[in-house]
Amino acid sequence: MKRVAIAVAALVWCTGASLLAQTDTQRIQIDGFGGFGFGNTDYRSGEQFRTTYTDTSTELGLAAKGYLHDPRLANYNFAGFWDGNNSSIEQGRARLNGLSFNGSVNFLPERETPFGFYFTRNRTNAWGSLIPAYVTATSTWGLRGQVKTPRLALFSYNLGLGKTENDLPNGNFFNTR
Repeated sequence: MKRVAIAVAALVWCTGASLLAQTDTQRIQIDGFGGFGFGNTDYRSGEQFRTTYTDTSTELGLAAKGYLHDPRLANYNFAGFWDGNNSSIEQGRARLNGLSFNGSVNFLPERETPFGFYFTRNRTNAWGSLIPAYVTATSTWGLRGQVKTPRLALFSYNLGLGKTENDLPNGNFFNTR
C-alpha cells in the first residue's frame, strides 16, 4: 500500500496532472505540486570583506478538494506538503525542513448561513553549524462562518485556537496558546 501511495504521488508530481475520480456519493480532485529554487549571492565591501551566500529550497505536496453527495451540502479541502531549505555562507550552514497539513470542511456554502471547520499543523526542524537544533510545531483549529442577509451587512465570524510548541537543544520546552 505504501509503495502504491508513493507511486501515485510521484506520478502526479512529475506530470503536473490532476486526477479526477467520480463515485455515487462523492467527487474528488487531487493535485500534486512541487518546486525547486536556487540562489547564489556574492557580497563584497572593497578588498577587505567578501562572502558568498547560497540558498536552495524544495517543496513537494498533494492537495485534495471535493464534495460529499451534493456540493451545495458540504465540500472539503485538504493539503499536505514537505518543504526544505539549505542556506550556507563561508562560516557554516543552516538547514530547515518541515511537514505541513491543512484542511477544512464547509457546510451549506451557498446558503444564508454557511459555516465550516478548519485545521492546520506545521512542524519545522532546524539544525546546522550556524544555529542550534530546534523543532517548532504549530497547530490551529476552529469554526468559521457567515450570516448573509439581503438588507444588512455581511457578518463573518471565526472562533479558533492555536498552539505552538518549541523543543530546544537543552531539553526545555516552551508553549504558547
